[in-house]
Amino acid sequence: CHYSNDTYFNGRKITDLKNVELYALTRLIEDGKISIVKDESGFEYIDGTDIYSSDSYSFNMGHDYSYDDLNDKTFTLIDINNPRTFTGTSGDYYDTGITVLDADRDFVLAVDYEFASGNTSGATIMECYDQNSSRGFKLSYASNPTVAWMSSSNECATGTNREMLVLRHVAGELGLHVYTSNLSSASIGYISLSNDIETFTTNFSLIFGCGKRTSTTYGYYAKGTIHWAKLWYTDLGEQACRNLASYIHENVELKIAGFQRYFLENGEQLSSIDFVADKLLYTKKKLNDNEGTNVGGWTNATLNTWLNNRVFAGMPVQIQQLVKKVKVKSRKGEGSDNIIESFCHIYIPSISELCNYSPYNEKKYTDESDAEVKCISHFTNPEDRIMYNYDGNAADYWTRSPSDGGDGKSYFFYISANGGVQPIGQTNVSNGRGVLIEFSI
Repeated sequence: CHYSNDTYFNGRKITDLKNVELYALTRLIEDGKISIVKDESGFEYIDGTDIYSSDSYSFNMGHDYSYDDLNDKTFTLIDINNPRTFTGTSGDYYDTGITVLDADRDFVLAVDYEFASGNTSGATIMECYDQNSSRGFKLSYASNPTVAWMSSSNECATGTNREMLVLRHVAGELGLHVYTSNLSSASIGYISLSNDIETFTTNFSLIFGCGKRTSTTYGYYAKGTIHWAKLWYTDLGEQACRNLASYIHENVELKIAGFQRYFLENGEQLSSIDFVADKLLYTKKKLNDNEGTNVGGWTNATLNTWLNNRVFAGMPVQIQQLVKKVKVKSRKGEGSDNIIESFCHIYIPSISELCNYSPYNEKKYTDESDAEVKCISHFTNPEDRIMYNYDGNAADYWTRSPSDGGDGKSYFFYISANGGVQPIGQTNVSNGRGVLIEFSI
């Protein structure tokens, strides 16, 4: 296919474009073959297209693998578009009928799960397990989510956080390789569960929402949601399993924040299209995990590291290939107006990108952005800044701007659930705050 600035993108919306077409469009913008212009109302758009600032765009996070020669060995058990929520009441379960362990075979099972609050100890949200002989695997809840393989078990997450769990068994091995998303941390988790039972097969089927007390009796009902689950009867290998475990399959909803707002890492070219999320990430985060400080600004924030390691790695490969590393500015903290820079694939807004009124339109704040128009066009009023998390509730969220509040060394600005600006954002607040991501292509 030949992508030309003459006619190919004429009248096209961003939602019309495949990833390869979106990449081609950004190259034409970078090469100056397509321009960014304004309509009569002053809204920016890509010349010749129907792609405007504030247009919506979305994609699903997480990784998946499909192989034409493994169609008969691959089972999508619960689709991302049709998650299964279980109430913990008798009869509320999903029995797949698949006997994963009726033979010693290679398999990989990936599950995007979330326990609800109020589970009793032993509540089981997934299992292929014979309780009588302790053969098989299961995911249950004690004080924390726990994965078991035969008689061995280990905690695999904390509390009721949404997480990924990947189980990998290699035919001929007695043990089970377990990969966990461990989303609150800097890296995924790995657990090796051992087993000394040489004959560990069972005809019990794979079930979600509860466990089996006998071959015909169900119990241990769990409250929670399976957002996505997939089974492969093959060994995908270490790296693929780590990729599967890297991030949950949440949907990321975005709007176009503008065009050419950030310099690329090389310092010469500008980004083509800049996105800002229209919904907060599923996971709340502290801005700095251990210290209540704004020293070093956004550059030193552990949230910066987490976004550019964990979240970027959790993006589908096709999206990763589009996202550019850009120069991101913030004040250095400690009450200083000096600007420091970091280079990021993913970042969060500065206070001047969210507010176009005094004092946030003053130089010491606008210097945190290279954009010609500092404030993102759809964030002009407090109600426009209200953001919602996964359960539909409005929530606080961070900016990357250090605040002068208090001693000048401890806080970042954040946006409250009602859209107001809050200057006293303690960076290591115990339960974290929402995260509104931005990135550029």
